[in-house]
Amino acid sequence: MKCVAVFAAILSVAFAGQQSGPVFHVNINDPSLKDGAGSLNLEGEYSRELVDNVNAGVKYDYNANRGLPSSLWVSTSADIDDDTKLCAKAEYDVKSKATVIEARLERGSDGISIDFDTGSNEAGPLKLRKVLDMNGRRLTLEPTINVRDRTGELVINTEVDEDKTTAELTLNQADESASLEVSHRLDDFNVVSPKVNLKSGDVSVRLNRALDNGGVIEVTADRKNVDWEFNENAWTVKGNIPLEDTGASTISFKRSINLS
Repeated sequence: MKCVAVFAAILSVAFAGQQSGPVFHVNINDPSLKDGAGSLNLEGEYSRELVDNVNAGVKYDYNANRGLPSSLWVSTSADIDDDTKLCAKAEYDVKSKATVIEARLERGSDGISIDFDTGSNEAGPLKLRKVLDMNGRRLTLEPTINVRDRTGELVINTEVDEDKTTAELTLNQADESASLEVSHRLDDFNVVSPKVNLKSGDVSVRLNRALDNGGVIEVTADRKNVDWEFNENAWTVKGNIPLEDTGASTISFKRSINLS
């Protein structure tokens, strides 16, 4: 843990005087901590604005690179007109020495983005987003095209009942699958979302409940598993209960720590 402390100290000194400090995340998937410090899955990040519209940051992953940053990045954006913005980001992976360059063009609610990996010399998926007004109802089309193997996915989301009910259809060409999810707001605190795999017929149901203290509980159940997640401020707790073997249930804890 010495290298972690040294790195945290370096970050604190390097960015002294800024409004906020580094943020570290402790993510415990194995409560037995049998892997020692590695069981904490310690990660961290810090970013700051260098000049107008230019930001830079550093990411840290104890299990990936121990005493060194895992990646460094810089991003910028420029307004083309009142409703159009061009954004770019380059992130350098310290271990692989590869850089991923992302470019994104936004026009109102619409957008198009693609990335390029210098390590593999391959372009990433081309992602598009188009929002339409269909007689007062919002319809969102989000196609994704895998440039390398020329497969794609299309997500269609539409309002069914104003802001209470939405339906989302996902079509995936690579695995020839399709799913339909309908989300319905029951009240100010509860949203229920049944989902059906149109290829296999499998059904799952997700319930999101907002708590009075600002926390959120999400429970997803299908015929094999019950997954749940609790979020409150800097805490995230996740669990999985296999219905055929409840003794194999798992739980994980994540805590974010801001060193400002």
